[in-house]
Parts: sequence; C-alpha cells; structure tokens
Amino acid sequence: MRIGINGRLLLKEKTGVGNYTENLYRHLKKILPEDEILLYDDERKNELLYPPLQKIQKRWIRKPLYLLWLNFLFPSLLKKDGVDLLHSPNFTPPLHLNIKSVVTFHDMVFFKFPELRDSYLYWKYSVKITPILAKVADRVIAISESAKKDILEYLPIDEGKIDVVYEGVEDSFRPIYDQENLEDCRKRYNLPSKFILSLGAIEPRKNLINLVKAYANVLKVNSQLSEIKLVIAGKRASGYAELLKTIKDLSFQDQIIFTGYIPEADLPLIYNLAKVLAFPSLYEGFGLPPIEAMACGIPVLVSNIPALREVVGDAGGLVNPLDTGDIAKSLYNLLTDSALYSKMRGRGLSRSKFFSWERCARETLKVYEKTLVVPKSDTH
Repeated sequence: MRIGINGRLLLKEKTGVGNYTENLYRHLKKILPEDEILLYDDERKNELLYPPLQKIQKRWIRKPLYLLWLNFLFPSLLKKDGVDLLHSPNFTPPLHLNIKSVVTFHDMVFFKFPELRDSYLYWKYSVKITPILAKVADRVIAISESAKKDILEYLPIDEGKIDVVYEGVEDSFRPIYDQENLEDCRKRYNLPSKFILSLGAIEPRKNLINLVKAYANVLKVNSQLSEIKLVIAGKRASGYAELLKTIKDLSFQDQIIFTGYIPEADLPLIYNLAKVLAFPSLYEGFGLPPIEAMACGIPVLVSNIPALREVVGDAGGLVNPLDTGDIAKSLYNLLTDSALYSKMRGRGLSRSKFFSWERCARETLKVYEKTLVVPKSDTH
C-alpha cells in the first residue's frame, strides 16, 4: 500500500485544514513504513516536510496554474510514484484519477451560509465543483457527525460512503507551569496580564462583532472587569474592517488587542496565558480551538451549534451566538464565579483526552484499507 497526501496547504500560514493535514501526515508516518506515505505539494516534496515546515519554498503558494497542475500533471506524478490511493485533506482531488481517492470535507459552509463567503469567485467555484468531487471520490471523511449530516444534505452522496473521523489534539496542548516561557510569550505578543482569548481567522462566520458587543456589555455590568482585556488572535480576512468599525463605535480600542496570526508552536502558551476562550462561531465542522484550549486547562465558551455541542459536550459553556445578551451573561459568569470556573476547567481537561491525532491517524488508515479492498468504480 502506498498513500499520497496532497499537502499544498502546508505551504501557507496554517489554519484548521493545514493543521489537520500536518498532524495527520506526521502521525501516519509513525504507523506506516517509510516508503508507504508520500506528501506532495506543487513540486512534490517526498522527503519530510516536517520539521521544519518553514523551509518549504514559498514561491509555490500562489502558483497561477495550480488547477492545471492538479488535474493534468499530478495524476501522472502519482502513477510514476506507484501511489495506490490519494488522500485530499481539503476536498481538492484531481477530477480524473486511475487510483483510489479519499477526500476530507470539513464543513459545508459554502452551501449552508453563502452570506458568510470571503470571496464570491471562490464561493461560486466551490459550490460548482464540490458535488463533482464528492461523486468522484471513492470514500469521504467527515470530521464530525454534524459535518456528515451537512454533507448528506448538500451533496449527492450515499451515506455508506462517508466515514466520521474526529480531529485530534497534540500532546503539546497541556497546562504549562514554566513561568519564564509564559512571560516570554506574553512580552513577544504584548499580551495583558488578564485576557479573554478569541482565536481564528477574522471572518464573518467567527461572529466576532457579537463577541465584541457582548464583551462591552460585560464591562457595563461590572467596570472592574475592564482589567480583563479581549485578545483577538488570527489572520485578517473579509470581516476585519467591519470589526474595527464596531470597536471604534463602541470606543473600545484600548480594551481589545489584535495579535495577528499565531504560529502553532506558540498556541499552547497563548492558551495557558488566557483566562477563557470565547468561540461563538456561527458555523463549524468540528472546532479545534475549543478542544486545544480545554486540553490546556482553559474554560471555553462556545456557540450551541451542532458541531460544537457534539465536540465540546457539557465541558464548555454553550451560548446562542446571535444573542449578545446570552454571550455576555455566560462570559460574566465564567469570569466571576470561581466554582463554575473550576468545574468547567476540570470538565474540559477530561473531555479533551478523548481526541488525539494518533487516534485520528489510525482511524484514517482504516478508511484507506477499506477503500483499497473495493474495486475502482468505472465512473472515475
């Protein structure tokens, strides 16, 4: 068995899908023989991309002819390398393959919430191409039961073709007691002594405007809590300008800190420095930041949307993401009720142990094995 993985998203500042690709590949390498797992970018880097990923040649990130390479040159490369199965972690396999294909669909945000799109052209392309890609894939991986339900709602695919494999949490996400390292991180990102953390790309579906309004409501109820700042960490996207306007209208510029993108190596330290993670997202397929935060011993406040209810369970505070009053009330309770804070911290640490990348890799390997024993469809 020889497995190929499309690792193109490792070439960027990694967010959810990039982290999924990296961790899955790294743990599959611990399970499979060296010559049975190949990682590809636009050039093909079969040698280890990890560590360090930063050494990858950046010039390939925005290669204009990527789709031509993907659909016409990549299949020949896979054949030359003797690959039996290609796994596409971000629903982007070649349209025509003579080998088996597994695709991971992380969510159906393009279909479910078109108003939250970041780019019209990318949204239009995704809506057109995703049903085709689901059809040509031999098997589909969903990262939660909630994501599976959405896939079945929007794509022409049989339920029996979908396997649910949860994402994981790396061992580095844990309570950290090294004060020197923590303080060094605090200085590097200019973080306050106490803060609420929001982590993720600054885009409409992360619901940051409602979070900022809720935070403002908390301070109106108790001005002494103003010593607890709000730190927004993540890449700037389409929602940034509107978010800045909201902050300015509320005259809250001094209370909110933007860090920009945080490399994964620093995330455990950032989580450990925070008092609470606030994650009132409007839509997720899984929701990795809450699990990472819980593994670090930080209570989390999340939306009561299906995926986050499934993943977080009763280990986090659940709020209506459209109700700023509800977000504010739950946030206030977490910040002021020490017994509740301690209870949620303990529940979070316990719940996070259910998720691991080793488990994700082993269950994904079972999907590969299942796929390879079924004859290739003539429709591909």
